[in-house]
Amino acid sequence: MIAFLVSLAVLLAIGVPIFISLGLSSLLLWILSYQSSDFIMIFQKMFTGMDNFTLMAIPFFMLAEELINTGGLSRRLVGFAQKTLGWIHGGLGFTTVLASMLIAAILGSASASAAMIGMVMIPEMVQRGYPPPRWSRHPGLSDRLSRRAFR
Repeated sequence: MIAFLVSLAVLLAIGVPIFISLGLSSLLLWILSYQSSDFIMIFQKMFTGMDNFTLMAIPFFMLAEELINTGGLSRRLVGFAQKTLGWIHGGLGFTTVLASMLIAAILGSASASAAMIGMVMIPEMVQRGYPPPRWSRHPGLSDRLSRRAFR
């Protein structure tokens, strides 16, 4: 373990990027621990560590988010929510929550919908003069409500 920390500190001190420093230090620790040169085992361990449905879901939610934003579906859902609840005083907050719930129903992930709705609604809130604490409060609240609504 000392060799890992020392090699990590040395690599970081000479300016090697963090991810490369962690990888090389871990490789050194693995070589010192197993005392073998069977490098196929490294790749097998890496693959089994990444072969996890939860880890695979994260990039696919990000891909779905990008496809929905690029295709304009999120803007259309926000427009629908705006026409439905925009007439109420404070309607942009209600619009944020309703649009987030609609997107959460499509994606199946409230957290991904909050990130997506934040990308769409925060510029709108800035344009309409909302104070900065509300920029994150509305998407965060919509995340919590979406989790409750679709249990």
